[in-house]
Amino acid sequence: MRRLLSLALPLCAIAACGSSAAASLGSSSATTAKAQCGPASARTLAVGAQARVYAQSGAAYGCVSGSRRRYLLGHLSVCVNSDRVGPVVVAGRLAAFAVTRCGVDTGSATVVLRRLSDGAGLFSHAAAKPAGPEGFVNVTDIVATASGAVAWIAHASSIVGHRSSTGVFVRRGAGLSQLDSGAGIKAGSLRLSGTSVSWQDGSARRSAHVG
Repeated sequence: MRRLLSLALPLCAIAACGSSAAASLGSSSATTAKAQCGPASARTLAVGAQARVYAQSGAAYGCVSGSRRRYLLGHLSVCVNSDRVGPVVVAGRLAAFAVTRCGVDTGSATVVLRRLSDGAGLFSHAAAKPAGPEGFVNVTDIVATASGAVAWIAHASSIVGHRSSTGVFVRRGAGLSQLDSGAGIKAGSLRLSGTSVSWQDGSARRSAHVG
């Protein structure tokens, strides 16, 4: 595994681009049979056969088919002193998503796994280590399995240290590990097929088992 290399990050990826990323990545979890819960008029962020995450009044909510209950996941606009959700996916009755929280010159991201049938939190961990002082961490991709495995791509940068890094991470069972690192890892390239994930690193397509 290579050491983390530099990768420049536009500030908008931290401060204002989360909701659009959530919509585009979340839609990949849609299946032919879609969950029926929450307001039909609300914008869907991610949907599967059993669960749905939708946007309403600037916030993200999750629910499962056959239930009138919904669970607040976070907000969808700014991350300053607020938990901003995105990207988000659903798998079975689970929702996996990133929560970004920002200050004036810092931004942290946490990857969260929640069960939408009862709102229980199953996993929460920092998306990546900070690259240095006045640093930002941003999750660009996330995928999950119905059994609870979660994989994601995260970028970290430091204004003061002029350093940045990118990596592919996975949580499977009780373990958390880094699958890859380097400047060639392409945001938006993470894919889930069965119990394996793949991503683009430079000219190579890499993969790993996560089930």
